[in-house]
Amino acid sequence: MKIYKYSLALLLGLGTMTSCDDKLELINPNQPTSATFGSTVEELNEAVISCYHHIRMEGTYARVGYTLDMCRGDEVWNVAQSWGHLGADNCNAATTDEVVCMWIWRDWNYVINASNLVLSKYNEEFVNKKYGGDENNVPESIKQLKGQALFTRALAYYTLANYYQNPPLILDYSEYETMSKLYSYNWSQGDTDGTAQYDRVLDQVEKDLSEAMT
Repeated sequence: MKIYKYSLALLLGLGTMTSCDDKLELINPNQPTSATFGSTVEELNEAVISCYHHIRMEGTYARVGYTLDMCRGDEVWNVAQSWGHLGADNCNAATTDEVVCMWIWRDWNYVINASNLVLSKYNEEFVNKKYGGDENNVPESIKQLKGQALFTRALAYYTLANYYQNPPLILDYSEYETMSKLYSYNWSQGDTDGTAQYDRVLDQVEKDLSEAMT
């Protein structure tokens, strides 16, 4: 009787261990991820649209971004005088100001994120798979998608450099995986010159715009 019980317990244990195998790890085809999205021309075009979409958010050109720019002039006054815009109106917004400074930082980095996704998809593998590995075979309309992503990234970094002087340069989409990767480019420099990162950011802006124009 004891042998029977032990055998039954063993079988139940093995059944439990083998029941939850990889067959239950299903991927929802209706929920694309950054790993699966952007492999087709149509998806790449949608990704470029998202780059422009983020330019119309609270911290960019939809509200706070242009308010901060415009209210720097003495001839402009924000008639709303809402609490969230007072830092912009008085030109004394602290870097910890949630609305004025943090929203701008957040939303322009959204633009960079979306741009980097597009640039990570338009790569050698994409050209090989779609156009036989020859860049000359890529239609101009598809090349323009890459050009637009370079432009939006350059615009974002130009704006962030003007506001914050030394934002971190994130040029590879894989750098978003961990915090150490996210800031590794800046940490590895060991700068003593306070303007060194500012110069690097503007050099990248010039590089992105030059490539985008081609």
